[in-house]
Amino acid sequence: SVGSGASVKIYSGSTLLDTVTTGTNGAFSYTGSATSTSGSISYKAVYDGDSAYESVESSSVTITVSKKTPTITASASTSTPAIGATFTISGTLKDGNSNINGASITISLNGSTVATTTTSSGAFSATITAPSSTGSYTYAIAYGGDNKYVGVGETVSVTVNKISTTTTLATSSASVSVGDTFTLSGTFQAGSTSLSGYTVEIYE
Repeated sequence: SVGSGASVKIYSGSTLLDTVTTGTNGAFSYTGSATSTSGSISYKAVYDGDSAYESVESSSVTITVSKKTPTITASASTSTPAIGATFTISGTLKDGNSNINGASITISLNGSTVATTTTSSGAFSATITAPSSTGSYTYAIAYGGDNKYVGVGETVSVTVNKISTTTTLATSSASVSVGDTFTLSGTFQAGSTSLSGYTVEIYE
């Protein structure tokens, strides 16, 4: 067939991507892969000519490469931390079934931000200190995107509770006579932390 067996060069800009051979009726094809960055890419086909056919260059074909939208998940190790307690916010950033490694993730609340980075498994985590007041708080988890991915975000809500305390009470003597004195003593703690300077009421 006319035009079969000719070598056609495929270019992207001035970069030679491949040389393909024409088949029946001069048909040829090239299978490309979208680049790792978004934007417009122009391709052209060039035949350099031979003893029978003159050289020719095709008009350009433009392909628009769009950014991908990844999936972000996040959760807290506890939804009810106590005031000032530490807890973990963790999650994943993925492109379908593929992990996104080395991506910068921010975790923000009321202008305060903690930064972390995804691992090779697409996972991220950060240690968070609960606010100093009780109430409901929503943390914003964000990936800002890059030249391949658009930015995405997620939220995690927690309810901050008062700190749990314990108190103990003991007497210096369990049996006394009328008019005798005795001493009641005890401890006031939050976990293993002794709390000083607080007023404790004693009831009969």
